[in-house]
Amino acid sequence: MVERSERIRTWIGDTAAYVFCAEKRDYCASMSGRIERDLFEHIQTPTTKAITASFSELYKLKDEKIDATLIALVPFREPDFESIRKAIEDDTFDKVVILIMREGEMSRSIARAYGALNLGTGVCDELPDSLMVEAARMMVNEEHNGLSSGIGKDATLSLIHAFRQSGVPAQKEPWLAAYFAAGGEVRHAETVAKFIDEINKGTRHRYKQRYRANIVEIIKERMLEKPSLKETS
Repeated sequence: MVERSERIRTWIGDTAAYVFCAEKRDYCASMSGRIERDLFEHIQTPTTKAITASFSELYKLKDEKIDATLIALVPFREPDFESIRKAIEDDTFDKVVILIMREGEMSRSIARAYGALNLGTGVCDELPDSLMVEAARMMVNEEHNGLSSGIGKDATLSLIHAFRQSGVPAQKEPWLAAYFAAGGEVRHAETVAKFIDEINKGTRHRYKQRYRANIVEIIKERMLEKPSLKETS
């Protein structure tokens, strides 16, 4: 804890840092309250603000630009994750530090989507596979319909199974990282994760095939046809 907290303080540096945590009633009632206080004591710097802001208040800052570091203490609910995702997507803060308790948490997938630096190991995450990101963008385009049923479900399952048939296993972490890199929202990412869990348990979903059998190749060709930054500059 001491070594890792020192890395966090060093990375934050002299910039102002704002700490966000769960809603106060949840913070006081949950076991994580003590954990959050302990973490805060280890990572606070002279420029760190006190724990007064909740993740719901963070979401209200989505249109702001703040010259400071965001420190997210142990998010554990879907609205918490979405507030953090939106802050990262909108570049609301100069830096973002997320304190994660478990490796499989949704906030970890959000961080992976942006090639985050793991301050515990000092290693940066690899960016999501660009082909999977392009496929995930097709899922995101159906978010207005929802992904748990109808066209959204058809599109999501069609793509996951098409990639399986092309040799890409149905694994949550790569798909969730790709989904967030494509701009997907947390509540819909949870549906993607649910489908993948069910596929790996042997569930046979009912859905309509939305794409041609060679959709993976079609996506590859589409990506090759996109003009590069050099060509458009």
